[in-house]
Amino acid sequence: MIKYGEGTVVYQPVVILDSPSKEIVFGMNCSIGQFSFIGARKLIVEDNVEICPYSTIHGGGDVFIGRGVGVGWGVRIIPATTTKETKYSADTMSKDNPDNVEIIRGSITIEEGVWLAANAMICISRKHPNITIGKFARIGAMSYVDKDIPAYAIVRPVQNLQITIPAKEEQV
Repeated sequence: MIKYGEGTVVYQPVVILDSPSKEIVFGMNCSIGQFSFIGARKLIVEDNVEICPYSTIHGGGDVFIGRGVGVGWGVRIIPATTTKETKYSADTMSKDNPDNVEIIRGSITIEEGVWLAANAMICISRKHPNITIGKFARIGAMSYVDKDIPAYAIVRPVQNLQITIPAKEEQV
């Protein structure tokens, strides 16, 4: 079941997976950008939320997005994960041994006024199956969040980028 509030705009092409077991609700005056992919088990989006192009909200868990949230280009919100560590992701879905993987279904709550900058990823884990990002927090571009973030916090990706420049005699 998909419901759209008054004034909500979906800029095609967008994929929103629908089935009787899913509940997807968009509030009023929301914007869903082109090439976005939405397939969460339960997604509740309050009013005035902007989901920019190329964003993904997908997985077998639940997602709540509060009023006035900005979801930047290419953001990934993933409320479910698997526990099996394998060399290739396709190995987790082996037909020979379907019991070799545990699916963890959690929830992600993004409170009012949060901004998720471009290519940030919010993903649950076994240790933190339910994540809350507090109101008006800022999640920087390319950040990876797998635990609760307090209100008004600023999250940046790793800042200590190490660059090694070989000595001139080592350069080819």
